[in-house]
Amino acid sequence: MNSYVALAGTSIAGDGRIVFGSKRMNLDEDRYDAFIWVADGEAVRKLTAGPTDLAPRFSPDGTKVAFLRKGAAATDKPQLAVIPFLGGEAEVLTDFAMGVRSFDWSPDSARLIVSAVEYSDEWKDLDDDERKRKPVRVVRLPMRSDTIGQLHNTVDTTWLVSADGSEMVKLSDDDSFRENGAIFSPDGTKVAFCSDRSGDRVANNDVQVWERQIQTGELTMVADLGMWSSLDYSESGSLHALGLRNLFDWPDMVQLWRLDAEGPVTLTPDLDRGIAELAFRGDDAVILVEDEGRVVVKSVSPEGAIIDIHEADSMAGSVSASLAGVAFVNSSYDNPGELMVSDGGVAKRLTSINDDFASKLVHAEHFLVNAGGGDVDVWVYLPVGSEPVPTLLNIHGGPAAQYGYGFFDEFQMYVGAGYGVVACNPRGSSGRGSDHVRAVVGGGWGVNDMADIQAALDEALTRYPRLDRDRLGVMGGSYGGFMTAWLTSRDQRFKSAIVERGLLNWSSFAGTSDIGPYFSQMYLEANLPDDPAQLWEASPLANAHEIKVPTLIMHSENDYRCPIEQAEQLFTMLLRSGVETEMIRFPGESHELSRAGKPRHRQERFEAILDWHGRHLLPVDENLAN
Repeated sequence: MNSYVALAGTSIAGDGRIVFGSKRMNLDEDRYDAFIWVADGEAVRKLTAGPTDLAPRFSPDGTKVAFLRKGAAATDKPQLAVIPFLGGEAEVLTDFAMGVRSFDWSPDSARLIVSAVEYSDEWKDLDDDERKRKPVRVVRLPMRSDTIGQLHNTVDTTWLVSADGSEMVKLSDDDSFRENGAIFSPDGTKVAFCSDRSGDRVANNDVQVWERQIQTGELTMVADLGMWSSLDYSESGSLHALGLRNLFDWPDMVQLWRLDAEGPVTLTPDLDRGIAELAFRGDDAVILVEDEGRVVVKSVSPEGAIIDIHEADSMAGSVSASLAGVAFVNSSYDNPGELMVSDGGVAKRLTSINDDFASKLVHAEHFLVNAGGGDVDVWVYLPVGSEPVPTLLNIHGGPAAQYGYGFFDEFQMYVGAGYGVVACNPRGSSGRGSDHVRAVVGGGWGVNDMADIQAALDEALTRYPRLDRDRLGVMGGSYGGFMTAWLTSRDQRFKSAIVERGLLNWSSFAGTSDIGPYFSQMYLEANLPDDPAQLWEASPLANAHEIKVPTLIMHSENDYRCPIEQAEQLFTMLLRSGVETEMIRFPGESHELSRAGKPRHRQERFEAILDWHGRHLLPVDENLAN
């Protein structure tokens, strides 16, 4: 786990130079070591010394690189820093109490627009002890957000910062509205940002898109409430966004929109695939697209013509673009990721940072299965050898997410420990279009997806005799935790189960999760206070008395997406029902533990997983030897 490097955050200059970030777990210091690198032709070198430098971005004139720097202390927050490209020390320009979320360069490279987080007026002059003691008055939803924390005492603001640190000007006009993702227009006269200024006290996850004139502060709403993100301007000045016009259109395919004065216009109406990232190369949009377990790179002209840039059995990420080309990070089964660039021809790989680690990885095999609702992608990982192996069925979160052709540390860890791994993208997953992702809405929830998962497992056991059908384990997190508990109450063949950060009781989730007030409406077409019976019937807890399989429950104390009360309810029911069960609680962690938690907690999580499955799926003498 401590030997591979995750690459992210590319930025390509107009002459083809690329800066990118790297992140690696440091178990000794229990932190992530992160640096900024430069790829200049064939030469690759480190630009910053860390300890945690992220999200680099070239200035438009190519002379400077801005990035986010986080100190070594656990309490340090990311701040805006700038370093000369040709050498010199980085200068940290901000000191916001809760850090910087994002930033963007002005066209003249003299200033940056910064989206920051501060304490609100009532809280900013208090010390930490006073903040912990002070009663909280809650007047609206959401009251908290996973990975961010409580929302009652902070505000998201927009600032103009000079590149030399000599001046900071607050642009936000009203701290009662949160502003995020601010970017400059190409002429430098205005900034665009996302904010919900509707005044609704039961706010959902939808936002409006606004433009602010820098000189006058005049505000113009460009797009009304919708599921908007990833704002970006084309070279000619047209504002674009990814998203859906209505929050409750989700789950569906995120599209590319041009935000015209007359209203949003989609440029990808016939692309029945979800878009994950957006950048611009002149007036052509460059997008990442989820496609049947792949993430591919495409460009979209102002007229909506779509051209393939990089299509392969792999997963692309962290895309950036300029007239010199398109830079991105690309991962595959057998490589955690390397920097690649395309200038219109075949994409070229520029780094070999993970080659030594990649040589130890196992290649997966892919097949399709159909349980009556269309093709479902399935992957099987097998350890080296010919002997039978215990089998772990893995179920992803979301459910609008996908497993695929990219590197996944968990699967490599399990196969390295001697397990066969089965993974699939059942109905409800992204990557196969609108009908596939929406097949679990309403009456399809827990029905169509479970049928696909069972069919995928059955076919994998038939195709690969090494997968021991008498030693089956099942596991998943978030929606995968829901499905693990749901499945084991209905399918008694499993000998071991792990429910991680699961959605287990829709009735309490609807009132305690940061997304609860609207997520149940999206998927169940039900919500509090109108549909309590429907919420309960769709909950694994309603049928948990039928679970017989030994079940480990893992959850994070600060998980606000699926609050820990979900795990506590399942643990109590299983314990009272006489099921062999244990619960592991990770202090200080959020819903993102498995992806971005403290390195030692991530290591301890893996150890707990292997210990639990080992107790129930490995021969007694082999498990004792471990």
